[in-house]
Amino acid sequence: MSLTFPTTSLKKPSGITALPNQMKRPGFGTLYGFDAQGATATPVTRQDDLVHWWKGEDLTSTIGGADFVAQNGATTSSGAGVNGEDVLLLDGTDDWFQTADVDAGVGTAFSVSFWVKSLDASTTIYTGAFRSFFGWGHTNANFGFKCGPHPSLQYFYVYGNIGNGASDPKIYAREISFNTTHGINPRDWTMWTVTWASGNSPKIYANTTLVETGTAVSGTMADGYDTASEGSKFELGRRLDTASYVCNSLFQQIRLYGVELSASDISDIYNSGNGDWS
Repeated sequence: MSLTFPTTSLKKPSGITALPNQMKRPGFGTLYGFDAQGATATPVTRQDDLVHWWKGEDLTSTIGGADFVAQNGATTSSGAGVNGEDVLLLDGTDDWFQTADVDAGVGTAFSVSFWVKSLDASTTIYTGAFRSFFGWGHTNANFGFKCGPHPSLQYFYVYGNIGNGASDPKIYAREISFNTTHGINPRDWTMWTVTWASGNSPKIYANTTLVETGTAVSGTMADGYDTASEGSKFELGRRLDTASYVCNSLFQQIRLYGVELSASDISDIYNSGNGDWS
């Protein structure tokens, strides 16, 4: 048996060949990827402005170097995320996630964004005690930040100190009856976002809807040192000064930006309910 070879000769390319169509060099700091079919993945919104970022698929920190540590059996749930990802799971008994002491590092502007889905029975309120979804270094007598639901009064609250103690200015906002006014079902995935910059009013967004605007305040957001108890660590699913105030919920895509996000930014993150990481 003999082998035959094509007579057409192959020519070496001259110079630099052009990139295939639809391929572009990403801008510096922009996160790009490809899905299993080779389509370009959605870039993460304003990644360069992220100070801390936990995807929630496990306990590791993607940006900021502050990994979560599970407390009292807090764990993950397989495939329960917005797009079928693994997510962080709290059973509402006595478990939560926290980091080691670390500076929040946000200064005169910040935004907090995270996705949460309640596992409680109610479809109208986040049930339980006065809880915090996410915060850092806060007690009522000291300073830091916290935000979350107040189920008995049916509002979502934001509370943070601008300065170094209880007598200093605060950022504060609360949205009354967000569940009935805005049709939020706690058992659905909801993206909550809090934004603020010095001299501006703190704002609360449910998905892409601006649901509350607080009173304008100027200053620098505290990192939240409370040497008597919680230090300056981040905590997820528990009010930092009260271990009994915990959540029966799923969490993913917890982000702390060092800027005040715009409504357009928030819409980009929400991405029609699919998230900007899909």
